Amino acid sequence: MNETELDALLDSWDAPAPPPSLRRGLVAALPAPRRGVFGVPLRWVLAVAGVALCAALGAGTFDSSQLAHSYERWDGPGGSLYVISTRMIVPPASPFKRLSLGYGSSFGTRGGVPHGASYLYDHSGSKCAGFEYTLEQLASGQFRVSLAPMSLSSLRMRLGPFKMNGPLSAPPGLPASQTVQAGEPFEVTLWESGGERIYERIVLSWTPPADWPGVSHQTIQDGSMRLAGPQLYVDGQLVASQRSAGFGPVIWVHLPGQGRFLVALDPQGNSRFAQAGHVNGDAIEFQSGGTQFRIVCTEPITAGGDRPVFVYHQQSFENLLDPAHPLTQQPFMGNAGMASLHQE
Repeated sequence: MNETELDALLDSWDAPAPPPSLRRGLVAALPAPRRGVFGVPLRWVLAVAGVALCAALGAGTFDSSQLAHSYERWDGPGGSLYVISTRMIVPPASPFKRLSLGYGSSFGTRGGVPHGASYLYDHSGSKCAGFEYTLEQLASGQFRVSLAPMSLSSLRMRLGPFKMNGPLSAPPGLPASQTVQAGEPFEVTLWESGGERIYERIVLSWTPPADWPGVSHQTIQDGSMRLAGPQLYVDGQLVASQRSAGFGPVIWVHLPGQGRFLVALDPQGNSRFAQAGHVNGDAIEFQSGGTQFRIVCTEPITAGGDRPVFVYHQQSFENLLDPAHPLTQQPFMGNAGMASLHQE
């Protein structure tokens, strides 16, 4: 879901022991080297998983008008194109208003043409809208952006393991095309009603911004955790491996049929979180309901030395997943907004 970063969010997954038919389907569905989960790009799956249920990804890094950031890179014949997407809301949203919103963005190619997409989804069923766009580089160095409403099949794919409720709407006032300059933002409205506007602000750049993942190595802010190359062990057994699970004030682990286990450095007065382990360097260990969890990363998880962690077993998370989706039957990891937001 930053999150879901949100490629910083995540476009690789090493699922534990999938059946051969699923492995063949995955290889056939996705072009190398970008990899995903059962035909769904992981940057989409965890963009939703990290953001859809618990507000802004890495909430401490956003002001009250920002819902989430996404970072994407496309390596084309002209070099690497960097795409920075920020979901915004006007007037600023309260934390509880953010709680049911899911949003994601992606960028890659379709038929060899640079292609992006973005959507907003309200799990209450009242909002569901998205758009897709293609890019054409002009001789002037500008880009022609051609936009279209997102198709229902495309949205279902991007929602990954999550249930879809409610109809899909076309974004209001979506232009057929526009010309934009590299480095200058353009905006597309996703939802507008009753004085509220939620929109996507997108910047295209031939050079990475200062906070681009892998350039600045995303310095960990105090109070946040980052899962880089995490390997998940449950009761001593390796059950999941990912390239990344993003960063935020809360990280989490999903186990099939059990919901998710939210882990925070600061419970922020939320009595659902109880001290249940610790994080130190590149490893975090905790226990819940007699189950032992250990996550080992390729980089430090948080700033500072050994620190306690607080855990909340959110069983209701399972109710938001589509039981027919293969990922629902897999352990996986994500990140979320601050601990004070989370409840059953």
